[in-house]
Amino acid sequence: MTELRNEFMLYLAKVYDNDTKKDGVLGCHRIIQRNCDNPAVLRVVLGALCDRGSQLANADKKPHGLMFHAQMFGYLAKCFKTDLKDPLDKPPSLIKTIQRIQDTIYTFFKENSKLVWRGCAISLQEIFESCFPDRNAPVLGYQTAANFIFDPLLGLLTAGTNKLQQQGASFCIKHLIDYFVEQKNNG
Repeated sequence: MTELRNEFMLYLAKVYDNDTKKDGVLGCHRIIQRNCDNPAVLRVVLGALCDRGSQLANADKKPHGLMFHAQMFGYLAKCFKTDLKDPLDKPPSLIKTIQRIQDTIYTFFKENSKLVWRGCAISLQEIFESCFPDRNAPVLGYQTAANFIFDPLLGLLTAGTNKLQQQGASFCIKHLIDYFVEQKNNG
């Protein structure tokens, strides 16, 4: 697994360089796609994506790199779907895994870039689409999947403690509302 983590981290680092970002994204996607039935690989990939050091190691933090990094969570959700259960949790739990991913996505809001926020919004949308086949079923026993995705964003928006986080949350809320309106109009 160490070799796989190193390979994934190598590709993830490539998404931050304009000359290698395509190779980096494709490499990360290949690793995820060919292992989408392996919880141990999910743990390795989540660990790499959630590792704050992987963002900090790319000191210049190019917005495109951060966007691709943030979007990787959505791709992970598309591949693993309802099996997006981190074996770190005992027992493995889709909801706990998504909450961990959400917390990491919110760290990207500190970047003053609509491009980065767009990557976050796309991931949240893909998590909603892929991990909640019954969107009306209660999540955590009391809320719908839409509430589960929206409520933390609303909390960041109304907290008023960090303007960039508020802007990032607002951007994602607008993106998700546009998505829901489009789904309603098409369905």
